[in-house]
Amino acid sequence: MTDHSEARNEFAQYSSLEAWLFAQSDDQFPAYYTAQGEISYPKKYETLKAALVPLHNTVEKGAMVESFSKWKKELENRMTVLESTDTPPAEEIQEISRLLKIDSIIYLNQHGTGHVDKVADKAFELLKYFTVDPLSPTEVFLLLCAIQVHDTGNVFGRGGHEINIRQATLDILGPIIPDVPTQNLIYRIAQVHSGNINGDKDTIGNLLFDRALFNKRPIREPVLAAILRFADELADDSSRADKQAIKLDRIPDGSTLYHQYSNALHAVNINENAINQSLYLSLDYYIESKLIAKTFPKNGSEQLLIDEIFIRTIKIERERRYCMRYFNQYLPLVEIHVQIQIDFEFDLMEPEVIQYTLKENGYPAQEITIECEENTGEKVIALLRGKGWRL
Repeated sequence: MTDHSEARNEFAQYSSLEAWLFAQSDDQFPAYYTAQGEISYPKKYETLKAALVPLHNTVEKGAMVESFSKWKKELENRMTVLESTDTPPAEEIQEISRLLKIDSIIYLNQHGTGHVDKVADKAFELLKYFTVDPLSPTEVFLLLCAIQVHDTGNVFGRGGHEINIRQATLDILGPIIPDVPTQNLIYRIAQVHSGNINGDKDTIGNLLFDRALFNKRPIREPVLAAILRFADELADDSSRADKQAIKLDRIPDGSTLYHQYSNALHAVNINENAINQSLYLSLDYYIESKLIAKTFPKNGSEQLLIDEIFIRTIKIERERRYCMRYFNQYLPLVEIHVQIQIDFEFDLMEPEVIQYTLKENGYPAQEITIECEENTGEKVIALLRGKGWRL
């Protein structure tokens, strides 16, 4: 059995992954030449992080909401004019109806500096539990740089944002890290955190090398990519939601569900199973009862928040299985424990708690199922109404 407390000692004395990086000696990194104006690798990362702050702060600006709201209003006004004519053009009306139905307004939940810091924190949590072959200082440098740039492509729009990372940041990153092979390592690790490559969702599997050489130092690209990808998945908690906009009902309809989901996810933690020394992920959700029966727009239809939680926890389990393919030998994270607490607004002393575990059982199957009695929104609503809850 592995003693995970021993495995964590290397990082336990540090407050963050950045603090660990800054504490490493120069001889742990490739050579650099101060006479040519070069700076140390930790300093390069620090400079890059600071330089990206203005870009991060533009990713989900509220001005975007205002401009898209104006666009939508113009479409609605145009529809009113067309419908008032004697012979309205059917093709144009059909197209406007399609655009209004899908709700093209996208108000991203937190994708700025707060989210980047959270991803780095979650990566640090994962690394603290590595049992063998911890990351080298050079690998940590590349990972942190990739975390800094991974969502910057959103400035050009959400669709295909992972492809636009280089376009969004090269003018900033290039002068700080002029070495093109280093740039490419960072961009490859960052790009495969989502999306697909030529239609293939196995983005990490499409990386060129299992263990690339960077200035004669081995770099485990797939491992770094899997850490970033899973840390990004774990960072989608309440810190990403715009709580004030939720309170004021200022989030566009098509984005409300995503903010409500983040707002409901209050805790994401890695825990040790003392019996078999394996690790599990715990996800703790809190929902007010008034939201249980409320539906939110999603992809042209309506979705219950509780169903969104069921869907997203299955997605996290799928990501766990996928990413564990690349770091299973370092980190025995074997299952996910989910707890959803529904607080009844008229009696906070009697919440309803739904619990289930997601893990691989028996022969591997493509589908992931939630094995608890109340595993759909309709069943949860029926249960609560059966107990006299006013929803």
